[in-house]
Amino acid sequence: MTRLALLSLVLAAACSAPHGEGKPNGATDDPDPAVDSDGDGMTDADEAAFGSDPASADTDGDGLLDGEEALAGTDPLASDTDEDGYSDFDEVETGHSPIDDGDRIYTGGWPYNPDKDSLENPGWDGNAAEGGMLPNFQSYDQFGDEFDIYDYAGHDKPVIIDVSAGWCYYCQEMSKLLAGQRSYFDDFASSYAGIAQIKDMVDNGDVLWVEVLDQTDAYEEVDQDFLQAWDGAFPNDKVAVVADERQKFARWLPIAGYPTILAVNSSMIIKSFDPADYISPLNWAVSHAD
Repeated sequence: MTRLALLSLVLAAACSAPHGEGKPNGATDDPDPAVDSDGDGMTDADEAAFGSDPASADTDGDGLLDGEEALAGTDPLASDTDEDGYSDFDEVETGHSPIDDGDRIYTGGWPYNPDKDSLENPGWDGNAAEGGMLPNFQSYDQFGDEFDIYDYAGHDKPVIIDVSAGWCYYCQEMSKLLAGQRSYFDDFASSYAGIAQIKDMVDNGDVLWVEVLDQTDAYEEVDQDFLQAWDGAFPNDKVAVVADERQKFARWLPIAGYPTILAVNSSMIIKSFDPADYISPLNWAVSHAD
């Protein structure tokens, strides 16, 4: 039963009770059924029956008016009705169902930034440098969803972008580390905070990680099947595995070797990058995570 149907039943039951029953001299505290004090599309009487705030047009603060939530079947008392990690408002705005946890903005549950279009995209001309803005990278992930790196902006989390290739031994070992498998890097955990702590911080959501693959193990262009195979070999449900079919990152960085890793802040500003050093960005991310 939808929230709207439930609301109708509640209101019908409420209206069937004798007006003022149990109150002296017929007095009543029932709201005027025609009044909508906050102008949200639900009368005060409806809100009293449903439990929402008649003095607040958006009781749960998710961006949908209480009346809009009643029509959509969402809960005006919860900003994320289906508890899938995305607000009701964001799901409605992007054409996804706010009452179906299987219909999400990103199947993988990656971050979403509704204000990403306000970021000034510098484009791919020139080369990467600390203090510069990360270009907007759009592609697809291991689930086939359209991916936008600027969705990772605005969450107050360090972001690691790991540009890798399928044939690269150290790329595989880094992914093993994130998957909790025995890896080459385990022996260096005592020397580098980034190595010792990065998996837990990614797992806990304190650091956001994007794996960008631009070649297969046969030095060919990646495709959907290869992304899925990589994700299956090195599983971590907090890591987006994304295709760079045209090697935009490889040309822009430029790549001196794989993996090449950048750390960016929540404004998409590059904070740590050295083509010959992929450990320092991990150390920076760990030291700047909450």
